[in-house]
Amino acid sequence: MEMTADPAAMREQAALVRSAAEAIGTTTDRLQNDIESLVFEGPAAERFREASRERISHARQLTGELQSLAERMLNEAHTTDGHGASGLGPH
Repeated sequence: MEMTADPAAMREQAALVRSAAEAIGTTTDRLQNDIESLVFEGPAAERFREASRERISHARQLTGELQSLAERMLNEAHTTDGHGASGLGPH
């Protein structure tokens, strides 16, 4: 992603990053709920659940990293133009 010194463009890019983080978070929540509702047992089931926990953990970590990136982008836009309003709503 190419960064620019244009605060409005920076805010727009931050909104896209935040939107991606929210989409990943929502999808991860749905996936976790779907996996937890599965009723099956045995060694394959345990391997699947363990692999799923690892992937879900990674997705949650990625979500947090993207949210942090969006926040840093907004802070940079604020620094660049001296205005605090991001127009992106609550964090």
